[in-house]
Amino acid sequence: MIRAVSHSRWVYWFTIPGDEMSKVVTGSGAEPAGQRTAGRPLGYEWWVVGSLGLAFMAVSLVDIGLAFYPMSPGAADWEFGTATAVMNNVPLAVVGLGLLAVAGIGRRSVGVVRAARVFASVMIVLMLLLAVMFGRNLSEALASVSDPVLVEGLKESIVRTTVQLIAYIGALGWIVVKTRGT
Repeated sequence: MIRAVSHSRWVYWFTIPGDEMSKVVTGSGAEPAGQRTAGRPLGYEWWVVGSLGLAFMAVSLVDIGLAFYPMSPGAADWEFGTATAVMNNVPLAVVGLGLLAVAGIGRRSVGVVRAARVFASVMIVLMLLLAVMFGRNLSEALASVSDPVLVEGLKESIVRTTVQLIAYIGALGWIVVKTRGT
C-alpha cells in the first residue's frame, strides 16, 4: 500500500509503510518571508544558478567575439570559418542563457526574464545571419579541398554546423516563447 505522508516542512510521496526510505519530492515552501535556511537567505539557490548562467554566457561570448577578429567580411574562407567557430561556442552561451532564464523565473524577476528573452531573440538573429554566411560559401568550401580525407572532414563539419544551427535556433525560440508570459 502506497500513501502520501505530510510532515511540517517536507512532503514525502510514495512512502511504503514499514519502509524507512522515503523519497523527498518537494519542500513545502511555506517559510515566512526573509527566514534563513541553513545559514543562507531564501532564494540563494536562484542567485547561484543565475550567476553560473552569467559566467557561462560571458566566457562563451568572449570566444564568439574573438571568432570575428580579424574582420574580413566578403572573404569566403573567413565567413565559413567564422560561422563554424561561432557555432562551436554557442552551446555554452545557450546553457548560460537557459540558466539565467530559469533563475529569473525562480526569483520571479521580470527584468531578468525579459533580459533573457531579448538576448535569446538577438541570438536567433545572429544564428540566422550565420546560416546565411555559412550557406552561401558551402560550394566554394567544398571546391577548395581535393584530398578525400579532408573532404570527409569538411562534410562532417558541414553536417555538424547545420544540425547546431537548427537545434540552437529551436532552443532559443523555445526560450523566447516560454518566457513570454512570465
